Amino acid sequence: MKTPKVSIIILNWNGWKDTIECINSIKKISYPNYEIIVVDNASKGNDSNILKKKFGNSIRLIKNKENYGFARGNNVAIKQVLRENKSQYVLLLNNDTTVDKNFLTELVEVAEKDEKIAILGPKMYYYDYNGKKNIIWFGGGKINWKKYPGYHHIDQFKEENRLGKVIEVDWISGACLMMNLKRINPLLNEDYFFGCEDIDKCIKTKRQGLDVFYVSNSIIWHKVSKSRKKSMIQNFKADLTNFKLTKNNNSFWIFLIPYYSIIILIKFIIKNLKK
Repeated sequence: MKTPKVSIIILNWNGWKDTIECINSIKKISYPNYEIIVVDNASKGNDSNILKKKFGNSIRLIKNKENYGFARGNNVAIKQVLRENKSQYVLLLNNDTTVDKNFLTELVEVAEKDEKIAILGPKMYYYDYNGKKNIIWFGGGKINWKKYPGYHHIDQFKEENRLGKVIEVDWISGACLMMNLKRINPLLNEDYFFGCEDIDKCIKTKRQGLDVFYVSNSIIWHKVSKSRKKSMIQNFKADLTNFKLTKNNNSFWIFLIPYYSIIILIKFIIKNLKK
C-alpha cells in the first residue's frame, strides 16, 4: 500500500485536555506518514503553551489572533499545507475525538483505489453512550430536503460492530473529514462560522462529478458537541446556519424556509409544553 503524506489538522478552542487525549491516540496509529497541525482558535486560557510543552516539536502549532470559527480556523492551516505542497491529503479532526489505530490506514487505502474519490470519512461512535463504546453517532450522511434540516445521519444510535462497508454518501461530518488535495480545493466556505461547512463542501464536491465515501473499517470515537452550547440563542443561530445551507444549495429554498420555520416552531412549542 502506498503511504502518501496526510496532514491532520486539529482545531482547539478552550479544550486542551480533549486535544491532548486526541493527539495521544493519533500517536498510536499504524499509518506511518502523517503530521499533526494544531490550530488554537484564540483560546481564553493558556492552551497553546500547555500543548507545546506537552508535545514539543512532534506537533505544529498555529495560534489564531481571534476565534475564526470552524471554517476559517481550519483554512488557516489548510492554506499552509497547500503552500508547502508536501501532502496529498488533509484530514480535519475534532479535538474531542479519539481514533482507532488503523483509522487512517483504512481511509487512505480506500482513497487510493479510485481517482474519483475526493472526500472520505470514518465510522464515528459516541465516545460514551451510557457506558457503551459501539453506539454509532455517524455512519455517513444523506441529504433529504423534505425533512428539516435537510441533512441527516445514517445509522445514528445503532449498536453495530459490522465492518467492511464502503459506500458512497451525500456528506461526511467535519468531525473527521479527509480530502484529496489532488482532486479538489480543500478550503471550506467561510460564510459558515460553525456548522454546515462540511455539508456544503461535500455537496459542491459531488456537483463536480467527484465522490464522497464512508469507510466503516475506519473508526473514531466522538465526545459530540462539547463546544456547542444548548441555549436558545445557540439553537437559533444553528437554525439560521441551516437556512443558509439550504439557500446556498437548493434552488427551491424560498419554499423550504417557511416550511422549515413551521417545523421548528412546532418542535419548540412541544418541547416547552413538556416542561
